[in-house]
Amino acid sequence: MFRSALVHTALGTEEARLVLGLAEGLRALGVGRVVLANVIDASGLEGPVIAEKVDAVLEGLREACAPLEAAGMKVECRVPTGSDASSELLALAAEAHVDMVVSGSHRKSQMDRLFAGSVSEMLAAHSPVPSLVARFDLIGGSERPAELLRAFPRALVMPTDFSDAAERAVTTVLSLPPESVGEILFLHVTDPSLSGDALRRQTDGASFQLENLVARARGRGLGASWAVEPGGIIETVLAEVEARSAAGVVVGRRAHAVLQETLLGSLLLTLLREAPVPVLVVP
Repeated sequence: MFRSALVHTALGTEEARLVLGLAEGLRALGVGRVVLANVIDASGLEGPVIAEKVDAVLEGLREACAPLEAAGMKVECRVPTGSDASSELLALAAEAHVDMVVSGSHRKSQMDRLFAGSVSEMLAAHSPVPSLVARFDLIGGSERPAELLRAFPRALVMPTDFSDAAERAVTTVLSLPPESVGEILFLHVTDPSLSGDALRRQTDGASFQLENLVARARGRGLGASWAVEPGGIIETVLAEVEARSAAGVVVGRRAHAVLQETLLGSLLLTLLREAPVPVLVVP
């Protein structure tokens, strides 16, 4: 269960308003404690100037946290300083012992990210705890951004290849408050290069494992179903999200694959950029 969350924001921006609105829905995921963080780039600044900026941002964070407190969560305001926001946030996540990290993401092209980077993607790729990412255009398109997180566990798509990473994602979802979870779809996409007997063997093996996952979920009082589909994994996952009106996607993150994922446009990064729902990445 998620009991605490680090929420990354940047005061004075439209993005800050959006991510704070989103974070109001964290209580539905079990979160009772929020660490609200705003990183200041202190490069080239003198000590007194840094202290003044930190004090000003802290004051702004304390004012901004009122809706989170009204939603039933305790809020701690933190202002790390450094030139690398993602590194500062990762260090803070470890120091504050949070259970998840929440951030918003701009919908940039692959080339934009190779040159400009993305704090949300760096958090998703390196965070030692689950990272929940929602695109700012998705948040901004919702009349009540908090509902995106309140609805998140009601209809989940979970692609799985039955790896250790996928199993960690399953364990995380099964720990969500049962009363908040609606239906989980466990989805396996078969290898598009297979046919005939080889495809049948893979489908049969996947079906057996998926039935076991559904049984585990139902044993915890959660609604669950499964599907085995052919085709490209990215296209299939996105199609299932649309067809089932899913409210969220949960995906396991493989270790030591970040560079390859960035270059090859893997499922993980494509979901962060293209999924029409929030994405939870489990390390």
